[in-house]
Amino acid sequence: MESFILSITKELLAVSIGFVGLIFTSLSILMTLSDDNWKIAKLKKSNDFKKFITLNTNTAIGFILLFILSVMLLLLKELSILQNFLIYGLYFYLLYLGKLSLNICLIAYKYKQIIILLSNSSKPKLDSSDN
Repeated sequence: MESFILSITKELLAVSIGFVGLIFTSLSILMTLSDDNWKIAKLKKSNDFKKFITLNTNTAIGFILLFILSVMLLLLKELSILQNFLIYGLYFYLLYLGKLSLNICLIAYKYKQIIILLSNSSKPKLDSSDN
């Protein structure tokens, strides 16, 4: 099991930094959306949007920590020190990777919701006969 987790760690070393770049790119796109559309203006003022931005930022920071953790675990294995810490660290690594994966799924779902919301830019009209 150790060697399997370490192989995952080696593979994810570069991928984790790539995810940081992708997340920050998506954040910059979100922040530069023009307020010309009434939905975007309303969306940017909502509390859910602020939580979404926080989730994106925390996930990017999480992938930076994953990179650092990967380097530390690989160094512990190569130096053959603190073997007990290495085993616990590897299991923690898997749990942390699972949490980051769930965050990525949640971020993708939120982007899907934003795209669906923004796909129709018409403003709803209130019918005066309903009053």
